[in-house]
Amino acid sequence: MLKEQLQEFAARARKPVAVAKADHWKLRHAADPLASMAAAHAAFEHARAVAEFPPSHYTAADLAHHIVLKQLIDRASATLAVR
Repeated sequence: MLKEQLQEFAARARKPVAVAKADHWKLRHAADPLASMAAAHAAFEHARAVAEFPPSHYTAADLAHHIVLKQLIDRASATLAVR
């Protein structure tokens, strides 16, 4: 690749690209909704096969978040409970 090509790529407008990608995937999903789910599942299974996925630090943080969320929900429900 030439330096000029890299500079052109780096300087390109991002919004039209993002819109085009979103439109592409909307059309693909509309044509076959199950294909998107199958592709997502295959990607997830591949990620799990080649590495620790999701990483243990992510799952630990996710669990901690869910515990805090559950505690907040419990507090809110106790406050809002009809007695």
